[in-house]
Amino acid sequence: MDASTKSGKRSTHQWNAHEDGILIQCCLDLKDKGGWNGDNGTFRPGYLVHLEKAMAEKIPNCQIKGTPHIQSRLKTLKSQYREISKMLGNAASGFGWDDMNKCVTCDIEVWNGWVKSHPGAAGLRNKPFPYLDQLGRLFGKDRATGAAVEGPAEAIENMQAEE
Repeated sequence: MDASTKSGKRSTHQWNAHEDGILIQCCLDLKDKGGWNGDNGTFRPGYLVHLEKAMAEKIPNCQIKGTPHIQSRLKTLKSQYREISKMLGNAASGFGWDDMNKCVTCDIEVWNGWVKSHPGAAGLRNKPFPYLDQLGRLFGKDRATGAAVEGPAEAIENMQAEE
């Protein structure tokens, strides 16, 4: 049995940063290609087949499947992106972005308070998240933000300008 599977019928895959980067680039390529964007910021049905094929071309013998691997990873990345966006948005304070290490920063007290009311953020403090801007292009429009709310990149620029 190889490292990407476990006993039972369910196949798992341990994603690494290189594979994440390629997956995100393949998603952006599919989005830019046109015709694959859904009305709610997602992709139209059939997108997983195209992403699986693109991943296999860029990483030969990777055995990454659209379902469950890519589908699951995109769900995780989308969830992490949403949580980080909330932390860096106007409704939160005490959070910063370390552009060198590509991670959210804050005092431990701020973090502990945040995680109590946002359990989905657990584990994201000081965790590298190098694809924030790219994921904003993919997932940013499916968040109900309102006209005056800024995205993560704008939030970071505004925080740095205030310092």
